[in-house]
Amino acid sequence: MTSTTNIQLYGSDIYLDDNGDIKLTPQDEFKTSEGINNLIQAIKSRLRTVLNELELHPNYGSTLSGLIGKKSITSNLISVRQLVRKTLLQEPRIKENGIKKINTFYPDESDRTKIEVSISVIPIDSQVELNIIYGVTV
Repeated sequence: MTSTTNIQLYGSDIYLDDNGDIKLTPQDEFKTSEGINNLIQAIKSRLRTVLNELELHPNYGSTLSGLIGKKSITSNLISVRQLVRKTLLQEPRIKENGIKKINTFYPDESDRTKIEVSISVIPIDSQVELNIIYGVTV
């Protein structure tokens, strides 16, 4: 797949770091995220955005924020998996039946406020799985 096709399929946007902050080039221009990297960024952004937060896009986002402050129990891992799956189903750049794996775990058993999510999806027009790690704080 050519770079142009990759950008046409998966888009281009301003680059955001894992905290959702805009990054600039050394020349103080907007850094961009293109192609598959843009899809990965978009998935993380969709998970990070609270559902109904964007007035013009009320169906964009996730309900993961509803877990913040909940008692840290093993069922949180199951809830996070379910909410991540529901959110990924909204992403049109993921192949139908392209959600291959969603695993959740506590990276530090002594701190059950942080959950890591390991996601494997297959983008449209691809056979290659994307592996994404996303952190959730509850």
